[in-house]
Amino acid sequence: MANQEALDDYIGLISLIRDRLHRLTEAAEDHFDVLPDHVHWGHVGNLEKIASLLIQTTDFAFQEGENAPD
Repeated sequence: MANQEALDDYIGLISLIRDRLHRLTEAAEDHFDVLPDHVHWGHVGNLEKIASLLIQTTDFAFQEGENAPD
């Protein structure tokens, strides 16, 4: 059987990931609280950073991009 402490930590991290994904989804549905008439290049830069981190995360999780097997 798996180490119980490791299993507990694993489940806790899954919960954390789900919570963060839920928060991101809600924010995206609300356009990250930015009205269309107020969008400027700073907002674009912020979303580029978020997108970049998400790409890194999904590439790692699914062994894609730079993390793809040779």
